[in-house]
Amino acid sequence: MDRLPSLESSACVGLRRPASVAMPNTLARNATVEAARAGEQGGGFAVVAGEVRSLAGRAGATTSEAVDSVAQILSGLSLASLGQSDDIARASRAVTALDEVTRQNAAWAEKGTAAAQSLQDQAMRLNMAMGGLPLGGWGW
Repeated sequence: MDRLPSLESSACVGLRRPASVAMPNTLARNATVEAARAGEQGGGFAVVAGEVRSLAGRAGATTSEAVDSVAQILSGLSLASLGQSDDIARASRAVTALDEVTRQNAAWAEKGTAAAQSLQDQAMRLNMAMGGLPLGGWGW
């Protein structure tokens, strides 16, 4: 997990914490201002301000956790993609090597076939040449 990119890294470009997280903080601040203006009668505003501030804190933490989770997922996908690219490159090199060996084997097979044909032709010519020789005295 220590290789996971930060939010500023290429895997997470465009992934930002939403600005709307600041909105509950603004609402809490406004409620606090209204509570101060209302004086003793502004007790309700103070309670609302406290609740909104608490909600803003929880929402901010939850949003941060969600953004961090998404960043980790994107990082994992990025690392997996790099791994797949490496594996594909290795497989491609292996296929290229097999192709080369196959071509060499085919060339050797063609040479072997040509050599066999040449030997067969020579044997036939030798047989024809020896047809007129008396071989009975040599034990053949």
